[in-house]
Parts: sequence; structure tokens; C-alpha cells
Amino acid sequence: MDSLFCDESGVTARQRAIYELSKSGFSETVTATMPYLPALGVLRPGQFVQVGAVRGMIRKVSIAAVWERGLKITQTLGLEVRP
Repeated sequence: MDSLFCDESGVTARQRAIYELSKSGFSETVTATMPYLPALGVLRPGQFVQVGAVRGMIRKVSIAAVWERGLKITQTLGLEVRP
């Protein structure tokens, strides 16, 4: 119990709650490129994936297509990972 949190208006407690809830900790962005697989479809931001030993949330996706002896489609994912 903290005496500062006992004010009648609750301003101090509200400010402390905003501070605690906004702490997100350390994160890192990792880029992973993978072939487009029709079984998976286009991966979307907000999904969680694991690529090898790296597990994270997709924050951005880009698609590229190249014609080299047939059509090759790749997805590049920007993953937010936390240690």
C-alpha cells in the first residue's frame, strides 16, 4: 500500500496504471524471407509464427514475384521478437 495512491481523485493511481500498462519491454525486429506456400496463403500482421528457432508476431509483410524458369513468389516478414 502506498500513501500516494490514496488521494480522493485517484489521479496518482491512474497515472501509475498508465505507466505500468505502457511498459512493453525490449523487443527486436527480425526479417525472414520464405517462399509463398498456397497451403499457408498470405501471412497477415498480428499472426504469431515460428521460423526456425525464431518465434514472433508478424508486424509487416511484403510479397515479391519473379519469373525465373517459372513464377517464384516470396513473402518477407518483419517479426517482432522478445527475448
